[in-house]
Amino acid sequence: MISAPAQPGRTTSGERAVFAFASAYARHVGIEIDPAVLREQITEALRGLPAGPRLLAVGSALALRWLAPALYCARPRRFEHLDAEQREALLARLQRARGMLARGAFLALKSVVLGACYGHDTESEAEQAPRVPERADEPPSAPAPAPAPEHYDFVVVGSGAGGACVAARLARTGARVLVCERGGRALSQPDARVAFRRYYAQAGCAASVGNTLVPLPTGVCLGGTTTINSGTCLRTPPELLEAWERDSDGAFDARAFSAQLDEAWRLLGVRTTGGETMSACSRLFREGARRTGLPEPHLLDRCEHGCEGSGRCCFVCPQDAKGTSSGTFLEPLRDAENLRVELRSSVVWVRPPGAGGGDVRLRVRALETGATREVRSGKLILSAGSLATPWFVRRFRLGSAHRQAGNRLTVHPASKVFALFDEPVHGGEGVPQGLGLVDPTDDAVRYEGAFIPHELAALAMPVEGRRLRWWMDRHDRLATFGFMVRDKARGRVRYPLGSERPLVRYDLDPGDVRRLGRGMELAARVLFAAGARRVMLPLNREANELTDASELDGAALDDLAPEEVATMAFHPLGTCGMGRVVDANLRLCEGIYVCDGSVVPESLGVNPQVTIYAFALRLAEHLANA
Repeated sequence: MISAPAQPGRTTSGERAVFAFASAYARHVGIEIDPAVLREQITEALRGLPAGPRLLAVGSALALRWLAPALYCARPRRFEHLDAEQREALLARLQRARGMLARGAFLALKSVVLGACYGHDTESEAEQAPRVPERADEPPSAPAPAPAPEHYDFVVVGSGAGGACVAARLARTGARVLVCERGGRALSQPDARVAFRRYYAQAGCAASVGNTLVPLPTGVCLGGTTTINSGTCLRTPPELLEAWERDSDGAFDARAFSAQLDEAWRLLGVRTTGGETMSACSRLFREGARRTGLPEPHLLDRCEHGCEGSGRCCFVCPQDAKGTSSGTFLEPLRDAENLRVELRSSVVWVRPPGAGGGDVRLRVRALETGATREVRSGKLILSAGSLATPWFVRRFRLGSAHRQAGNRLTVHPASKVFALFDEPVHGGEGVPQGLGLVDPTDDAVRYEGAFIPHELAALAMPVEGRRLRWWMDRHDRLATFGFMVRDKARGRVRYPLGSERPLVRYDLDPGDVRRLGRGMELAARVLFAAGARRVMLPLNREANELTDASELDGAALDDLAPEEVATMAFHPLGTCGMGRVVDANLRLCEGIYVCDGSVVPESLGVNPQVTIYAFALRLAEHLANA
């Protein structure tokens, strides 16, 4: 029983509706939680959501009063007034809803309610959890305006793998560089939900719509997504480099780019995951692969120094041991007078040079104060990421191909299976993504370790109600393993609601769906071979729990509908692709370049951060020589 004094403060009618559903839900699944604590967590979670997901969550809670029970159960009464069997049936129907609006609204509500019901008591854990200390000399979030006229040789928008690397390399040549980062400095949090709300785009609610809903978690903080990724480093496939060289008529040099990959590898201090930090999930998968006669899974290479295997890579490393873009490239230059990093700062207006040349003119806004000032720069480098950079290109009509910006999005659709073992697994101990395997029959499917902490696991499981409670009660005995595919599908991103709320359209290709089914089957067989007693497949359908590997033969995983698959995607790429929107030197138009995942011409099939770093090194060399 969690208890705490009630917090004063007024709540809105929407918050009260969500609280009423959460209270009824907790009673239904048998969770005891003090109403004051529940109300506080519901209010905090709702107010931490962007407007769109918050409205969806509230709308879903209101619909559950009358509309959803009437539509799905033919019972025009409130959720809390249904009997237990009817409530369970309603939750299962909502979990399997195939309409994008219904599914999105229910997921938004679940993100609030399940976190409150299954989350940890963060106050007690916060006293024990290790944290990265706040530095007294942190770059100011709302800097005082510099004396006019403010001029830089380069302005870089974004501090992820592309932005931080190119900014630091140019600063080392003596150039005056300004980095504008929309987020702040990320600190390790004992509760992963807090990290999600603070350091992920749209509080972790960004997703594509199409023939299924695909969440797209990316970072908005110093270091961008490198601060909240797994640190995995894989080289660009050589056959892709050769294809890019052919497509560019030699303007892109595959051999030179390979050397830049080597340099990125060296600068990041990439090393192979040590056996001493391998997670139990990875050990079980390796043992299962051996028993099924698969090729030996390989330890993955990662950018880290002194990793202790805390299992919190995606929620800001508590030991500050992961090699982020900011830590690797910006921190060593924090005292350099010619490099200025402005946090919580956004470029809101761009004017390229005229026909006669000159500077790029910008307006930069301090997000905490709203103050806007004009900045001039010899060159502008857009490094805001594949889902944000196209906004600048389209909004300000930058380059002759600006109408193509935002097209041909690839994402590496991914998913995972959950497996229940007899003995405790403690999957959060060790490096979550420390082991990998390329599918022996289809190299477009790649398997990599994964784990989800307790406070987020309920949202990731494709079951609801008392079945979900059954699985969550056994969380310490769960192992997970993930897989992703090199996608054939191509999506697009547009901005009808402005730069902060991109609308992403992405339809899973039938071939990609079959490959996701292949990933489920192999991962499940391997975990059964390792001793799993039960496996949950990532499917939004009734028959998604198996008790034996033989049941996979009748699961029809080669004939799935896209909307059945519970998937995510972590690698948006290609929206300003080289050869389509930017040229082989990443030039967009006079004075303006792009350097982030958006320039990658096609789906890589591997984790992309080293490729992006290499593009940044290549661009920095080009600009320095120019």
